[in-house]
Amino acid sequence: MPFLSLLYEQPDPSLMDEQINLLSQIADPKLRADLLTTTIIVNIRTFGREVVLAKFVKEINMLKETSLVQGWMTESRQEGWQEGQKEGWQEGQKEGWQEGQKEGWQEGQKEGQKQGKLVVLQSILSQKFGALAPSVLLKLQSLSNEQLDRLTLTLLNIASHEELQALLANGVDDGARN
Repeated sequence: MPFLSLLYEQPDPSLMDEQINLLSQIADPKLRADLLTTTIIVNIRTFGREVVLAKFVKEINMLKETSLVQGWMTESRQEGWQEGQKEGWQEGQKEGWQEGQKEGWQEGQKEGQKQGKLVVLQSILSQKFGALAPSVLLKLQSLSNEQLDRLTLTLLNIASHEELQALLANGVDDGARN
C-alpha cells in the first residue's frame, strides 16, 4: 500500500484517498504509523510535498504523536541547536578576529607615529645640543605621543642641554606651558 503510487506510470492524486482508507483499517497502531510514514514519503516523491501534506493533514498530526516522529523532532531540534551554536561561535570568532585586527592596526599606527616623532625629535635635539645622554634618550622613549608633540613645540624655547634635562625631569606637561 505505501508503494501503490509507484505502480502507475502517471498516478492520480485521488489514489491517496484509497491509501488513507486502507491505512485506517490497520488495527496495530505501530504498524499503521510505520506504513503511513512510508506512504507519505513515497507519495511526496510522486505527487510533491504540498499535495501530500494537504491530503494527509489528519494523519500527519497523528504521526506527530508517535515516538518515531517525536524522536526525529528531538533529533532535529538538537541538530539545529548544535548548528546554531557552531555558526554563532564561528561568527563570534570572525568578529573577534576582525576587531583584533583593527585594534592591532590602530596600535601599530600609533606606535609608528611615536617612533617617527622620536626620530625627528632626537635628530633635532642632537643637532641643537650634540650627543644626548642615555638618560635623556630613555626619558624621550617613555613619553606619550602627546608629550612628544608638546616637547617638539617647546623645543624652540629650550636653550641648553641642562634646560632639556630639567624639562624632562619635571615633566613635559609642566614645561610645555611656559
